Amino acid sequence: MDVHKKNLQETERRALLTKEQRQSLHTKLEQIGAVYKGSAFLKDAYICPESVNSLSEVEMNEVGSYSLRVRSKKVGTKTTVELNLKVITTYGDHNSWKEYEVTIDSYEEIVNILKMLGFKAFLNVEKTRSSYQYGRFNLEVEDIKDYGPILEIETFSNINSMANAKKSIDDLFETLGIANKQIVPKSVTNIIMKEKAVF
Repeated sequence: MDVHKKNLQETERRALLTKEQRQSLHTKLEQIGAVYKGSAFLKDAYICPESVNSLSEVEMNEVGSYSLRVRSKKVGTKTTVELNLKVITTYGDHNSWKEYEVTIDSYEEIVNILKMLGFKAFLNVEKTRSSYQYGRFNLEVEDIKDYGPILEIETFSNINSMANAKKSIDDLFETLGIANKQIVPKSVTNIIMKEKAVF
């Protein structure tokens, strides 16, 4: 994480896209001046304690509850691996949190280490992500395997400006022709977990 963002929280919102919106989105982003930054193939494993038997035990709502993820990210021929932890800071708010991340050498080895420490993977997700920059916003267009396309918009804010950050993101969705009813209240990952998680 950028040193200037250490005291800030990631604030993000996600929207489900129709096939038509997905096909026209690159053009719309170019029209508003968003800059294409490249694409990547992502492989995620979501991790929980071995003792967990249902999604309700790991859903993030309480302050201090967390999501633990191992991610393999391939850009061209280069692959990086990250261990990521997101921690809820406001009850029930899945749009802003504290985030901690470290780069590691091996996807398989960190999954094995976590397994030896009493954790297990309960969901695996693969997706292609196209990234754009628009002012202070990062826009991620994701084509999720066996699910469909989404748009995630994120920025950084302090705890006092989270509401304004969310409003700015919603305004940007509207500019791109994405209706408020398409915005996901928690996260797309949460929806996929409800459909595909195995404990």
